[in-house]
Amino acid sequence: MNNIKNKKAQLGDMMLVGVFLFVLLVIGFGIFLGTTIFFGGDIDFRSLESQILEYKIERCVLEKDVNSFFEKADISGFLETCGLNLRVNATYGIYFEICDGSCFTNWPEKGGVLLSTGGDFSQCNFEGTKENLNYPKCFSSSLEKDGKEYWIVTASNQKIRRKSL
Repeated sequence: MNNIKNKKAQLGDMMLVGVFLFVLLVIGFGIFLGTTIFFGGDIDFRSLESQILEYKIERCVLEKDVNSFFEKADISGFLETCGLNLRVNATYGIYFEICDGSCFTNWPEKGGVLLSTGGDFSQCNFEGTKENLNYPKCFSSSLEKDGKEYWIVTASNQKIRRKSL
């Protein structure tokens, strides 16, 4: 009977081992998750950049009188009126093209290009470019103003950090 009385307190030493291991597991998972997020895959913003540029151009065409710029092919006046900076766009590989009607009709002999900041927009029409990181991400839309249909094609090929193997 004396042996049992002396072993009562020995269980208390080992009761917190489970809690200690659980806390270690939570801390280890937090460190793993933090490093995975920090050093994880790259986020490709090129598609989003194309959509934002298209939205800005669309708002400008609809809200401001830009027909005179189209008639004269005055790209600098159009950019100034719309609040766009060609130098920034060209430096980072962001381009746009505005056409009278569809820009993709009778490709590559498309007619009716009103304004263009350069770039090779033929790549926007290829199926294989959607998953290839070396081609620009494009966005195109059409709008109607004063009975005319305008087609806006934007492309972004900004060089981003690539995954290294």
